[in-house]
Amino acid sequence: DRIYLIANSTTQLPEIKDIQDIMKLPLLMLNNSFSSYRLVRDYLRQEGIEPEMLNVSSTLNSTEAIKSAVSAGYGVAFLPYMAVKKELYTKEFKIVEIPDFDLNYEIYSIYSENREDRGNTINEIIHYMVTTVNKNIC
Repeated sequence: DRIYLIANSTTQLPEIKDIQDIMKLPLLMLNNSFSSYRLVRDYLRQEGIEPEMLNVSSTLNSTEAIKSAVSAGYGVAFLPYMAVKKELYTKEFKIVEIPDFDLNYEIYSIYSENREDRGNTINEIIHYMVTTVNKNIC
């Protein structure tokens, strides 16, 4: 998956010329228990931006809370594409383009392929997950 900086589609933002420009934006962040928060934090640190340098207007405890706050126009947020796919498609959100920003991460699913002792229901769920992921993510 890929992490994007997203905003409400009607929010007017200044032009972002480089990653340093995000320090001016009102940022909505997930708390540090989320792996996507840690990925963003580590990426920004590599770019010379420490968390305390950001203009964090709110730290929230769920992706849905972040999406609601972005929808209400309270700020911008770094979220995985899969979390905001629908809102981007319906044009409720827009991607805030940051030159040279590229934050991708791997998603893995591990399962034993040939386990007859699982039963049909579990095998059907695994089959559904594998085919859905292949069609919708990969």
